[in-house]
Amino acid sequence: MAQLARRSGVLITLVAVALGATASLAGAAEPHPRPTPKVAVIGTGGTIAGVSRTKVSFDDYQAGKLPVSRLVGDLRPEVNRIADVTTQQFGNKDSNDYTIPEYRRLTAAVDHALKFNDGVVVTTGTDTMEEFAYWLDLTVRSDKPVVLTGSMRPWTVIGSDAPANLYNAIHLAASGRTTCFGTVVMRGRPDPRRPRGAQVRHPAAERVHQRQQRGARGDRPEPHPRRPRARPGRAVRQTRLEDPVRPRPDGSAGAAEGRHRL
Repeated sequence: MAQLARRSGVLITLVAVALGATASLAGAAEPHPRPTPKVAVIGTGGTIAGVSRTKVSFDDYQAGKLPVSRLVGDLRPEVNRIADVTTQQFGNKDSNDYTIPEYRRLTAAVDHALKFNDGVVVTTGTDTMEEFAYWLDLTVRSDKPVVLTGSMRPWTVIGSDAPANLYNAIHLAASGRTTCFGTVVMRGRPDPRRPRGAQVRHPAAERVHQRQQRGARGDRPEPHPRRPRARPGRAVRQTRLEDPVRPRPDGSAGAAEGRHRL
C-alpha cells in the first residue's frame, strides 16, 4: 500500500512538471505585441478640408472649412487599426495664403509633434504642396517620417480622393518606412514622392503630382525606398543598390546609374 502511494506521488509530480513546462513554452512562444505607432495629423486647410455646395459640385466648393479632427474622425474605426492618431489644427485656409513666417511656425509645430509621435502627416492644398514639402524637407530636424497629403476634390463630394489620400499618408507615416528620408508627398497613388522636382501637371486630375525622370520614394503598404536622403551636414552621394555599374567604352568602371546630386 505504501509502495502504491509512493508511485502515485511520483506520477502526480511528473504530471505537474510536464504541465508547467508546457505552460512555460506556450508563454514563451507568444510574441510581444508591437506597440501601436503614434501619428500626429496637422491640418493647414486646402481642398482636402473643403466643403462642396452639393455632393456633385466637384468644382464649386470652399477650401479649408472642415477641421482636421473631422477628417480623421471619418476614417475611424479603420484608421485605429494602424495607428494611434491625434490631430492638431495649425490653420484652415487656402494654401496660397500662407506666409514665410507661418512656414517657420509650421516647421516648429512639426518638430514639436515629432518629439511625442512616431510620424507626422500634414494636410495641405495642392497648389503649394511641393513648396510646403520642400520647405519642411529642408527645415525639419527630426529623422522621423513626415508625410504631406492633400486632394484634388473636396472631402464632401462623391468619389473624393481625399479620404484615401489621408488614410494612405497615415499608413505610411505609421509604418516608419520613410525614416531618414526627409519629407515625402503622398497623393493620387500609393507611392510617396520626393518634394524636389515634384510638379503639378494638371489642375483637376487626381494623379497630379509627378516627377521628371525620377522614381518614387517607395510603395505603400510595402514600400522599398530608394535613394536615402542625406540629412543636412552629411554630404554623402547615394546610389540605388539595384543599379549596376556600367563599364565605359575604354573598359574602365563607370558611375552607377541612378546616382543623384545633393
